Amino acid sequence: MDKKLFSLFLIFLISTSCKYGSTDGVEKPYKKLVKNLQDKYEENKSLSDLYRLDMAKKVQNDSEELVAQVNEVKKFSRKYYVFENKENVTTRLDDMKSRISDGLKLCEDKSLDLQKLIYGIGKHSYEKNKDKLVHAVLGDIIDSEILTLFSLQYIKRVYETCAGLTFHYMNEFSVEKYDDRPEVLSFRKELLSKFLALTGMLKVISNDSQNVSQGLLELKENNYLSDDQVELIEELAMSMKNATGKLQEFTDSVLEKGIPNELKDTYKEALAKSDELFKDKTLLFDPANPDHPVLHLLVILSNLSWGSVQSAIGLGIVLTHTLIMTPASWVLDALFPRYFMPLRGTKIKIARNKMQLYADVCGFPAIPSKMSMGIWELDFCTGYYFASAHEGGHAKQSALLGPLYLPAAILSYAINMGHGGFIESWADDWYVQY
Repeated sequence: MDKKLFSLFLIFLISTSCKYGSTDGVEKPYKKLVKNLQDKYEENKSLSDLYRLDMAKKVQNDSEELVAQVNEVKKFSRKYYVFENKENVTTRLDDMKSRISDGLKLCEDKSLDLQKLIYGIGKHSYEKNKDKLVHAVLGDIIDSEILTLFSLQYIKRVYETCAGLTFHYMNEFSVEKYDDRPEVLSFRKELLSKFLALTGMLKVISNDSQNVSQGLLELKENNYLSDDQVELIEELAMSMKNATGKLQEFTDSVLEKGIPNELKDTYKEALAKSDELFKDKTLLFDPANPDHPVLHLLVILSNLSWGSVQSAIGLGIVLTHTLIMTPASWVLDALFPRYFMPLRGTKIKIARNKMQLYADVCGFPAIPSKMSMGIWELDFCTGYYFASAHEGGHAKQSALLGPLYLPAAILSYAINMGHGGFIESWADDWYVQY
């Protein structure tokens, strides 16, 4: 084992107080989240609030319990004998294998249960709100997203702890005296594969956290978050910044320099496979299967031809917002500063669903949340990340129905007294996976 790697690993052990991992940086802000959820449920007696409160407690309890159990797996204390023989080396190796196998079995079983909890939060929010207008359930959705963000930080600590356990025994099995034992060489590769799987999950969690955080940030910028919600998120971010795990740093820099020579090629190959395996994975709920890129192209082309009626209307809204409403708002704000706010102009970019043009037309009157018009995903102050997958479902409808899309949508809303009906359920069924 490379001496630099061993020294760095000793620093890592010291930094985690001789544990494999901890929930530092999560517990304090999470307790505040649980209290806020408790207060909200006692005030409203809402079943959704009760569900989130129960899930928050379960995520916290299960995560802390698993971290504690993994930390109870004894670290291996090397024993040196005056006269080494095959028997005491075999006993030592069997002892190490038993400890790491029991610890990893615990990690695999219980971390899967935690993944299901994260998924369940999103699924509950989606199923409860899918038939309602977005602006009517925005508060409920925000509460679920905040709970998801906090829960991801707990499960991140779980995977860091399990990776810490694996790294400790990878280090022990890398002692040079075991190099001539074929069963050890095989087990080294197995531990390396497990370590990369655990750090792969950390990358997934990091990506999911970034996506949820970005969505919440856009909602904050549009003043949809309360002061309490903003304070919760900022406190979590600060705590996590002050207690960042070290394991990601090992994956690319330390391991590649410090692993035994016979594992160099194995490590590079396994890392490439791990990155490929985990690059599109998520713990977040998504009701749809992936769309083929060719389908995206067909939807775009159809909305520029067969669906051009609604695409033209969407363009009219964008131009009205840009050329008329935005300049007018600047004049009105100068004349009546207490009553008018200047619009920031239209921002256009590729929609997150990859099938439409996203246009920020915040300030356009009388239209809540988001709306699809053929090639256009029109955003009325909810943010780039919000409901883009659902709007992609509408884009597919528009591409299929062409000039019949708007009559079908109007009929659906008329039949259901303004609550969407079949056109919204259909869009949910054709929901786009990012």
